[in-house]
Amino acid sequence: MTQDGAVVLQDLDDIHSMNDAMLAAARMEDWVAVANLEAARRHLLVAAVEGRTHSDTVELAEILRQTLESDRLLLELGAQAQAAIGSQLGLFQRGRQAQAAYTGTDPA
Repeated sequence: MTQDGAVVLQDLDDIHSMNDAMLAAARMEDWVAVANLEAARRHLLVAAVEGRTHSDTVELAEILRQTLESDRLLLELGAQAQAAIGSQLGLFQRGRQAQAAYTGTDPA
Protein backbone atom coordinates (compact mmCIF):
# COMPACT_ATOMS: atom_id res chain seq x y z
CA MET A 1 0.00 0.00 0.00
CA THR A 2 2.59 2.57 1.06
CA GLN A 3 6.35 2.69 0.93
CA ASP A 4 8.26 4.96 3.30
CA GLY A 5 5.12 6.99 4.02
CA ALA A 6 4.38 7.74 0.35
CA VAL A 7 1.37 6.58 -1.58
CA VAL A 8 2.34 3.95 -4.11
CA LEU A 9 1.15 5.08 -7.52
CA GLN A 10 -0.02 1.52 -8.25
CA ASP A 11 -2.58 1.88 -5.46
CA LEU A 12 -3.94 5.01 -7.13
CA ASP A 13 -4.11 3.14 -10.45
CA ASP A 14 -5.96 0.32 -8.66
CA ILE A 15 -8.48 2.81 -7.27
CA HIS A 16 -9.01 4.22 -10.76
CA SER A 17 -9.49 0.69 -12.15
CA MET A 18 -11.99 -0.11 -9.40
CA ASN A 19 -13.95 3.05 -10.23
CA ASP A 20 -14.18 1.89 -13.84
CA ALA A 21 -15.08 -1.68 -12.84
CA MET A 22 -17.82 -0.43 -10.50
CA LEU A 23 -19.37 1.63 -13.30
CA ALA A 24 -19.19 -1.32 -15.70
CA ALA A 25 -20.84 -3.61 -13.14
CA ALA A 26 -23.57 -1.03 -12.46
CA ARG A 27 -24.30 -0.72 -16.17
CA MET A 28 -24.77 -4.52 -16.21
CA GLU A 29 -26.95 -4.18 -13.08
CA ASP A 30 -24.57 -6.36 -11.07
CA TRP A 31 -25.08 -4.54 -7.78
CA VAL A 32 -23.39 -7.28 -5.73
CA ALA A 33 -20.18 -6.73 -7.71
CA VAL A 34 -20.54 -2.96 -7.21
CA ALA A 35 -20.81 -3.44 -3.44
CA ASN A 36 -17.85 -5.84 -3.32
CA LEU A 37 -15.67 -3.51 -5.39
CA GLU A 38 -16.69 -0.54 -3.26
CA ALA A 39 -15.58 -2.34 -0.09
CA ALA A 40 -12.18 -3.15 -1.61
CA ARG A 41 -11.81 0.38 -3.00
CA ARG A 42 -12.63 1.88 0.40
CA HIS A 43 -9.62 0.11 1.96
CA LEU A 44 -7.31 1.43 -0.76
CA LEU A 45 -8.70 4.95 -0.39
CA VAL A 46 -8.18 4.96 3.37
CA ALA A 47 -4.63 3.66 2.95
CA ALA A 48 -3.90 6.26 0.26
CA VAL A 49 -5.17 9.15 2.37
CA GLU A 50 -3.39 7.97 5.51
CA GLY A 51 -0.12 7.32 3.65
CA ARG A 52 0.03 10.51 1.62
CA THR A 53 2.94 12.92 1.61
CA HIS A 54 3.18 16.45 0.28
CA SER A 55 4.48 15.16 -3.06
CA ASP A 56 1.45 12.83 -3.40
CA THR A 57 -1.16 15.55 -2.96
CA VAL A 58 -1.81 16.32 -6.64
CA GLU A 59 -2.16 12.67 -7.67
CA LEU A 60 -4.30 11.85 -4.66
CA ALA A 61 -6.55 14.88 -5.21
CA GLU A 62 -7.12 13.82 -8.81
CA ILE A 63 -8.04 10.24 -7.90
CA LEU A 64 -10.39 11.53 -5.20
CA ARG A 65 -12.04 13.84 -7.74
CA GLN A 66 -12.42 10.91 -10.15
CA THR A 67 -13.83 8.76 -7.36
CA LEU A 68 -16.42 11.39 -6.47
CA GLU A 69 -17.47 11.67 -10.12
CA SER A 70 -17.64 7.88 -10.40
CA ASP A 71 -19.81 7.72 -7.28
CA ARG A 72 -22.11 10.42 -8.68
CA LEU A 73 -22.59 8.33 -11.84
CA LEU A 74 -23.16 5.20 -9.73
CA LEU A 75 -25.90 7.02 -7.82
CA GLU A 76 -27.55 7.99 -11.11
CA LEU A 77 -27.38 4.41 -12.39
CA GLY A 78 -28.76 3.15 -9.09
CA ALA A 79 -31.67 5.59 -9.23
CA GLN A 80 -32.45 4.50 -12.79
CA ALA A 81 -32.38 0.83 -11.78
CA GLN A 82 -34.59 1.55 -8.78
CA ALA A 83 -37.13 3.35 -10.99
CA ALA A 84 -37.14 0.46 -13.47
CA ILE A 85 -37.73 -2.07 -10.69
CA GLY A 86 -40.55 0.09 -9.33
CA SER A 87 -42.19 0.13 -12.76
CA GLN A 88 -41.87 -3.64 -13.08
CA LEU A 89 -43.38 -4.16 -9.65
CA GLY A 90 -46.28 -1.89 -10.58
CA LEU A 91 -46.93 -3.91 -13.73
CA PHE A 92 -46.75 -7.14 -11.76
CA GLN A 93 -49.25 -5.83 -9.21
CA ARG A 94 -51.64 -4.73 -11.98
CA GLY A 95 -51.35 -8.18 -13.52
CA ARG A 96 -52.21 -9.80 -10.22
CA GLN A 97 -55.21 -7.50 -9.84
CA ALA A 98 -56.40 -8.30 -13.36
CA GLN A 99 -56.03 -12.01 -12.72
CA ALA A 100 -57.93 -11.69 -9.44
CA ALA A 101 -60.74 -9.78 -11.17
CA TYR A 102 -60.94 -12.42 -13.88
CA THR A 103 -60.89 -15.39 -11.51
CA GLY A 104 -62.83 -13.73 -8.70
CA THR A 105 -60.07 -14.30 -6.14
CA ASP A 106 -58.38 -11.97 -3.66
CA PRO A 107 -55.08 -10.54 -5.13
CA ALA A 108 -53.44 -10.28 -1.72
